[in-house]
Amino acid sequence: MRYRWPERIGHVVEGKNVIVALLPDGAPKALDGTGGAIWQLADDATAEEIAAELAEAYGAAIADLLPAVEAFCAELVDWGFLETE
Repeated sequence: MRYRWPERIGHVVEGKNVIVALLPDGAPKALDGTGGAIWQLADDATAEEIAAELAEAYGAAIADLLPAVEAFCAELVDWGFLETE
């Protein structure tokens, strides 16, 4: 499953934090640290691709990161901050 950002998403990157909101009237949500990184990597990517990028950046095993990436992406979909293809 591929993820992508919805067309009506707005975002601001502040250092390691990302603030996202559904425009024009969605409440903003701060995604910090790894959560912000997952959201930024998720535009036109699979959970496996996101986990691979994080594994390389953090020196971890993809298999160790994949369950958490999948779970957080599912939350982002529930919140409306990601869509699936």
